[in-house]
Amino acid sequence: MRFLNVILFLLAFQLVLAQEKAPLLIPGELLVQLAPGVTASEWVKKELRVGDQAVIHHERILSDRLNIHLFSFPEKAIASAKVYELVNANSLVVRWQPNYELEFRNTPNDSEFFRQWDMDLIDAPRAWEVTTGGSTAKGTPIVVAVMDSGFDPSHEDLQGNFWQNPHEIPGDGIDNDNNGYIDDMLGWDFFSDSPNIAPGNHGLSTGAIIGAKGNNGTGVAGLNWDIDLMLFSFNTVGDLVEAYEYVIDQRQRFNTSGGTDGSFVVATNNSFGQTGVTCEQQPVWGAMYDEMGAVGILSSSGVSNQQFDVEEFGDMPATCTSDYLLISCNTTQDDNLYQGSAYGAVSVDIGSPGEASVTAKPSNTYGTFGGNSAATPHVTGAIALLYATTCEGLEEAAITNPAGTALLVKEFLMQSGDEVVALEGRTLTGRRLNVGTAMEIMEASCQNTLGPLALNRVYPNPVRDLLTVEFTSPQNGSFQAEVHDVLGRLVRTQEVVVAEFGLRRFSVDVAGLPAGTYLLRFGGGQDWVAHKIIVY
Repeated sequence: MRFLNVILFLLAFQLVLAQEKAPLLIPGELLVQLAPGVTASEWVKKELRVGDQAVIHHERILSDRLNIHLFSFPEKAIASAKVYELVNANSLVVRWQPNYELEFRNTPNDSEFFRQWDMDLIDAPRAWEVTTGGSTAKGTPIVVAVMDSGFDPSHEDLQGNFWQNPHEIPGDGIDNDNNGYIDDMLGWDFFSDSPNIAPGNHGLSTGAIIGAKGNNGTGVAGLNWDIDLMLFSFNTVGDLVEAYEYVIDQRQRFNTSGGTDGSFVVATNNSFGQTGVTCEQQPVWGAMYDEMGAVGILSSSGVSNQQFDVEEFGDMPATCTSDYLLISCNTTQDDNLYQGSAYGAVSVDIGSPGEASVTAKPSNTYGTFGGNSAATPHVTGAIALLYATTCEGLEEAAITNPAGTALLVKEFLMQSGDEVVALEGRTLTGRRLNVGTAMEIMEASCQNTLGPLALNRVYPNPVRDLLTVEFTSPQNGSFQAEVHDVLGRLVRTQEVVVAEFGLRRFSVDVAGLPAGTYLLRFGGGQDWVAHKIIVY
């Protein structure tokens, strides 16, 4: 059976190679996640051999925490298919994939266009009435990691909005914060393997949409007038995995120290991808989104700048099923799906304005930007802006329950978008980003008031699988939700934790229950309320 699986895998892989653009595959390179405790050197020496020869060479570690490594092999000396077969059959391998170059998703238009219609369309001015970004209600700087191909840190309209590593001393040649990078003040450049960020137009344009300095009388205003942009320049999937590991480490340090170490990274911006490729074909890359989500980092990404259904043709990372990914597609000023954008009724969450939006350009200039590279940073910027809400409980929730808080922010953004006809059946929500409405929902959830225990809304009812319940409670803390059948037997139960911050809402999975009438009970101690539900 295992031999059959290997054969099927190799056949599928050949189909993948046929679909992909040939230059994307990097010959002779593999990304491999080894089982915990397995060292790369011992694995190569003992496990991956043909006769007396080790067939691959360890290049570098990409994620120490996840035990992911970059390996190379002499493709001219040994066939790729043979190496893939050996790696795929090895019991010490958790997941693996070839290494690839990445395509950065932009169709820039350099004609001058200084009217920021995109900010009005998504109601940014209404959100700015609450906050213009920069820090949490407790004063902690909010950080966004921009994964891209180059920047212009000297641009006049981004001064003061770049992350400065608070635990590193610049220019001393020492890894002061012991994170494996020396003098990493802004982030890291994987082209030169140094802290000197590569120059470029693409990263500058995306970064300025997220966080160009606002209200400074110069150029444009980003969604966040103040922000800490953490910069990464790279070209391959291997570099990307290593950059993701960097931001996970920063946020994990922040969480475990209660905010005294690391940095409060809330989102990554990913204006790049691979066309015609599925997440199953990029398992090492795809797994990183859940890893980031676990520490509280949402990842915003766009789809390909080609008109096709990602469910049918494939797109990366859009086809990854991680709950911590927010996938957007490029829309126009008149709320149409841009003719050069991919879409997907399951994989694409929301529309976002991008085409002909104005942003910063090199040498202190400004111009229009397009493609999904321009749509994605609007969503990323919105994520960061919501974390700057006036709610003091948000930062505490983000530390004690980072994954749950990140998912709540994502839910607010998806629920609050404007319904757009052109996006029906082409996105999961049928909505286009509206950060003004999202901020209103965020503020409302922050101002939760306590009241008598009550089930305010139970829907859908009748229900087939997932029942949603909105409620009020007399205090914060732990409550129980129970479902009983007509004979009084308990058939479902779950704990509902009520915190100061967050929607008063929970869901109960009733899938698999026989059709009929049931009683939903909610409460604790001597205080309970009930509601009849019908399962069909």
